Amino acid sequence: MFDRPLITLIDENYVPFVFVISPTDLIISNSQNHKPIEIVDLGEVLRDGSRQAIRVSFSGFLPSINSYFYQPKYNPLGAKPSADWLTHAMQNNKKMKLVIPQYLEFLKCKIESFEKEYRDHSGDIYYRITLVEDRESGKSTTVDLVTGLKDRW
Repeated sequence: MFDRPLITLIDENYVPFVFVISPTDLIISNSQNHKPIEIVDLGEVLRDGSRQAIRVSFSGFLPSINSYFYQPKYNPLGAKPSADWLTHAMQNNKKMKLVIPQYLEFLKCKIESFEKEYRDHSGDIYYRITLVEDRESGKSTTVDLVTGLKDRW
């Protein structure tokens, strides 16, 4: 079907937003906040920290309706309405699901930042977006790759 990763955001009302053009880069980052503690007569000891939220960032462009890359079958919105939809979702803190089936990445998230840029006069909008994991009180929102279900513990 697709030889490139197809990235989809699905909002709370199950309305999909498909990034028709594959991103030029895709970064998924995890971190943990370990803290070194200085103990007298012992030296420095590392105190285990808690897991930070997963962040996913990528960039690419949203094609205008006059573009060769415009595919209304996957995303009927042009460049400006697509950018407005993403900006509106970010400003209203919409909960979404990120789906990248080619990489088996599924994540409940919110838009942390969205930048858009007009580079040429084609009507295309170049963007950079960062998504942050939306989890409940320390629970993971990723799914188990073996069962495909969310961990309940």
